[in-house]
Amino acid sequence: MRELSQNKNPGHAGPLPCTACLAGSWSHGGPVASNLTCTPCPAGTNTTGTGSMSPDQCQAPACAPACTSNSQVQPYGDCGAAVKDGCGGACELKCSSKSQCMFGTKSFAEVGVCVPFPEPTTCYGLGLPPPIELGSWNDSCRSTPIGGNCTATCPDKYQPGSSGPPTVACTVEPARGLVWGEPVGSCERVNDAPSFIKGASTITVNEDSAAYSSRWAGSISAGPNEAYQTVSFAVACSNAVLFSAAPQLSPAGVLSFTPAANASGSSVCKVTLVDSEGAKSAPEQLTVVVKPVNDPPSFTAGPIVTVAEDSGAYSATWATDMSAGPGESQPLAFTLSCFSAIAALFTVAPAMDTTGRLSFTPGPDMFGSASCTVRLTEQEAGDLLSTAPLTIVVTPGEAIASSSSRSNSSTRTRYRGPRIVYLHPCELSSMLREAREDTNFSTSASHQQQYP
Repeated sequence: MRELSQNKNPGHAGPLPCTACLAGSWSHGGPVASNLTCTPCPAGTNTTGTGSMSPDQCQAPACAPACTSNSQVQPYGDCGAAVKDGCGGACELKCSSKSQCMFGTKSFAEVGVCVPFPEPTTCYGLGLPPPIELGSWNDSCRSTPIGGNCTATCPDKYQPGSSGPPTVACTVEPARGLVWGEPVGSCERVNDAPSFIKGASTITVNEDSAAYSSRWAGSISAGPNEAYQTVSFAVACSNAVLFSAAPQLSPAGVLSFTPAANASGSSVCKVTLVDSEGAKSAPEQLTVVVKPVNDPPSFTAGPIVTVAEDSGAYSATWATDMSAGPGESQPLAFTLSCFSAIAALFTVAPAMDTTGRLSFTPGPDMFGSASCTVRLTEQEAGDLLSTAPLTIVVTPGEAIASSSSRSNSSTRTRYRGPRIVYLHPCELSSMLREAREDTNFSTSASHQQQYP
């Protein structure tokens, strides 16, 4: 056969036979062709004989074990396979003729990634990312560009977390090819705001009334499908001095409070329902009104008043600390009602002015006692009053009686100067009894006197 001296086999010296490329090389020109150019096989591979027409016929030696470890190169799809570089050499990648090597070289000096030719631009071949606990990947993830991100949709009642929704990147890794990365972000459960229906906008009670307790809020809910949560009411009120126990609401909606003593006015409260995870309802307004009540007046009563017979007009403060009632200013007036068993005990009946000053004038040559009731009355509608007892004692002076005066009950000789005696009522009664015997003096029912 004719030698084709121009056909050089890089792996062999001298002219080649025209029949085909020798073992270890290949050519697209067919088994026998003129101007045949033979391409050597990659390092570490060889053909099984002459006449090879494809680089796919370049195979690793039979002594090269297969690469099976998960740590070995994982080619993309069917683009290539991991092979040994000769017997016992390092595991490298061989791409098929319909693929190209990324992050490596076609001379296989570096481990790379086989990808389809032309190079893919999306992660469509990977399918959707692996499932996540909360959220679902959108079908649009299939067209995620290489290097781009795929975002999940959070399920119902959930929302993206503080770091955003679940997101995963499509990347190319030298040892793995096209892969989905580790998801970042999260879905967090949505905490719906609690709700309730308020009661009357205004609650009214009287001043100094007892503790109040009644249901005010209804239809209390922690939120849709959130019965596992607990709720509580937050109540903030103005005019805190109006209460001895401030308004509050139980989880069941029962409103309770206690007005402060002698306090009246109104308080505006803001009521909010809060669940155990911190969500709050829209605030509602409640007004508590404590109506003023007309308290009775009061005063401090003085002691028993004792004067001597014929001592003249009396005037001194007896009642003190007069008050129309806590926080009240109605005009006040004193009235006295007195009764005495001694006729004409007073020429000027006992009276008391608005300052509490008592005045009266004993009758001439009269002694005895009077029992009075002192009334302090408000001079407005209602005429509320308070009362206290008052005893006035007029003690007898020393009598110098003649024998003739003892025989005549209508004639008495009286005193050279009065004396003041302070007596217990029991002693006074005994003294009066003795005085009657000494002066032969008697008092009939007709002599009893009542002083208005």
